Amino acid sequence: MAADLLYKVAYDEAVRALSEQQEAIVSFHTRAGLLFSAAAITTSFLGTEARGGGGLNFASWAALLCFVAVTAASLAILWPRAWDVTVDPREVIDSYIEPVDPAPIEELHRELSLHMHRSYLKNRNKLGNLSSSFRLLAFCWQLRWCFGLSLSQWLHRRLIVTHNEKPAPRAEPKRPSPMYTDPGMTLREMIAILTPGWAKRSSRRERSS
Repeated sequence: MAADLLYKVAYDEAVRALSEQQEAIVSFHTRAGLLFSAAAITTSFLGTEARGGGGLNFASWAALLCFVAVTAASLAILWPRAWDVTVDPREVIDSYIEPVDPAPIEELHRELSLHMHRSYLKNRNKLGNLSSSFRLLAFCWQLRWCFGLSLSQWLHRRLIVTHNEKPAPRAEPKRPSPMYTDPGMTLREMIAILTPGWAKRSSRRERSS
């Protein structure tokens, strides 16, 4: 009974180790997908703004190269791999449960623990590659964000300069006052032009008189 409990402890630890590996794999896949989606959206937006702003500068090309590196690292993480996380149940049944002399439970726990430990070691190398790829992905994503920020500031300054360089609308020349068009104009004619109502009243008074 004591040996059974000890092998059960080893079996539980092996199961826990494989479970943590699976959680780490899922976490890498999720974070890589999120970073790649964010990089794709921001790169498409900044690319459109850069084309509309008159061309690509150093920050634009650097951000584009970083996005290519982000894409490559994301594909390296999301690429399907064969993970060894389960035991073939037929082998367990044929070897330990259904033979003429079935194996005791402590032997079953022992063999399963050793098998899961070998699987853990195989997966550890692949998980290390995922970790390295994610570090590269995070580094390139940060660089792409910095170059994208520089690009947006450059585009903002370029738009301000372009707006300031627009020619001011030409002011229409003022028409000269009619009272200065004819030097020989009399005082009465000037007053008639400036105050037409007064001229009409004056002409009425002259007719009535």
